[in-house]
Amino acid sequence: MLLPQVSGSYLLTRQIIVRAAWGRSVRAADFTENYNDNYKKDTLKSSPGIGNRNLVPEKSWSTELGFDFKLVSGTLLSITGFNRNASELIDYVKYDGSQINIEGLKLLPNMLYWYAQNNSSTKNYGLETRISYSKNVNTTSIKITCGYTFLKIDNDYDKTAKYAMLQPNTWSTG
Repeated sequence: MLLPQVSGSYLLTRQIIVRAAWGRSVRAADFTENYNDNYKKDTLKSSPGIGNRNLVPEKSWSTELGFDFKLVSGTLLSITGFNRNASELIDYVKYDGSQINIEGLKLLPNMLYWYAQNNSSTKNYGLETRISYSKNVNTTSIKITCGYTFLKIDNDYDKTAKYAMLQPNTWSTG
């Protein structure tokens, strides 16, 4: 699978830098998502999550565009817009024990288990701003930075998932 990535910056004027980046990324399931509790010989009565050996890697495309403005001596204002579209996201979904078929694993029917699945896609986009001031005083360097990030998350879940429940739809910080 190709994972192209391109980034660059351009000095538009002595005070303005334009930055851009674009790329693709993947994340394969980790050991727990693939194999957790699959080896148990006794009947599994509960589990923090049963692994699934049939998971496919998560895939995403990301883009960003930003500007750096040199305002006055030592002061820099940065503004960056970003976007990330991801699919095949891995999360744990509640399944009845009779719906999970793993050779050698005994599950109780009518009991719900968290089972790893490629369950969703998401679109994240937002804006990040930062202003910083730095100054050298004799042999001491002083830097003050303040920032704000706005993040909007649009999810598309096939089923209610364990970690998706922890994710806000909109997030901002200052």
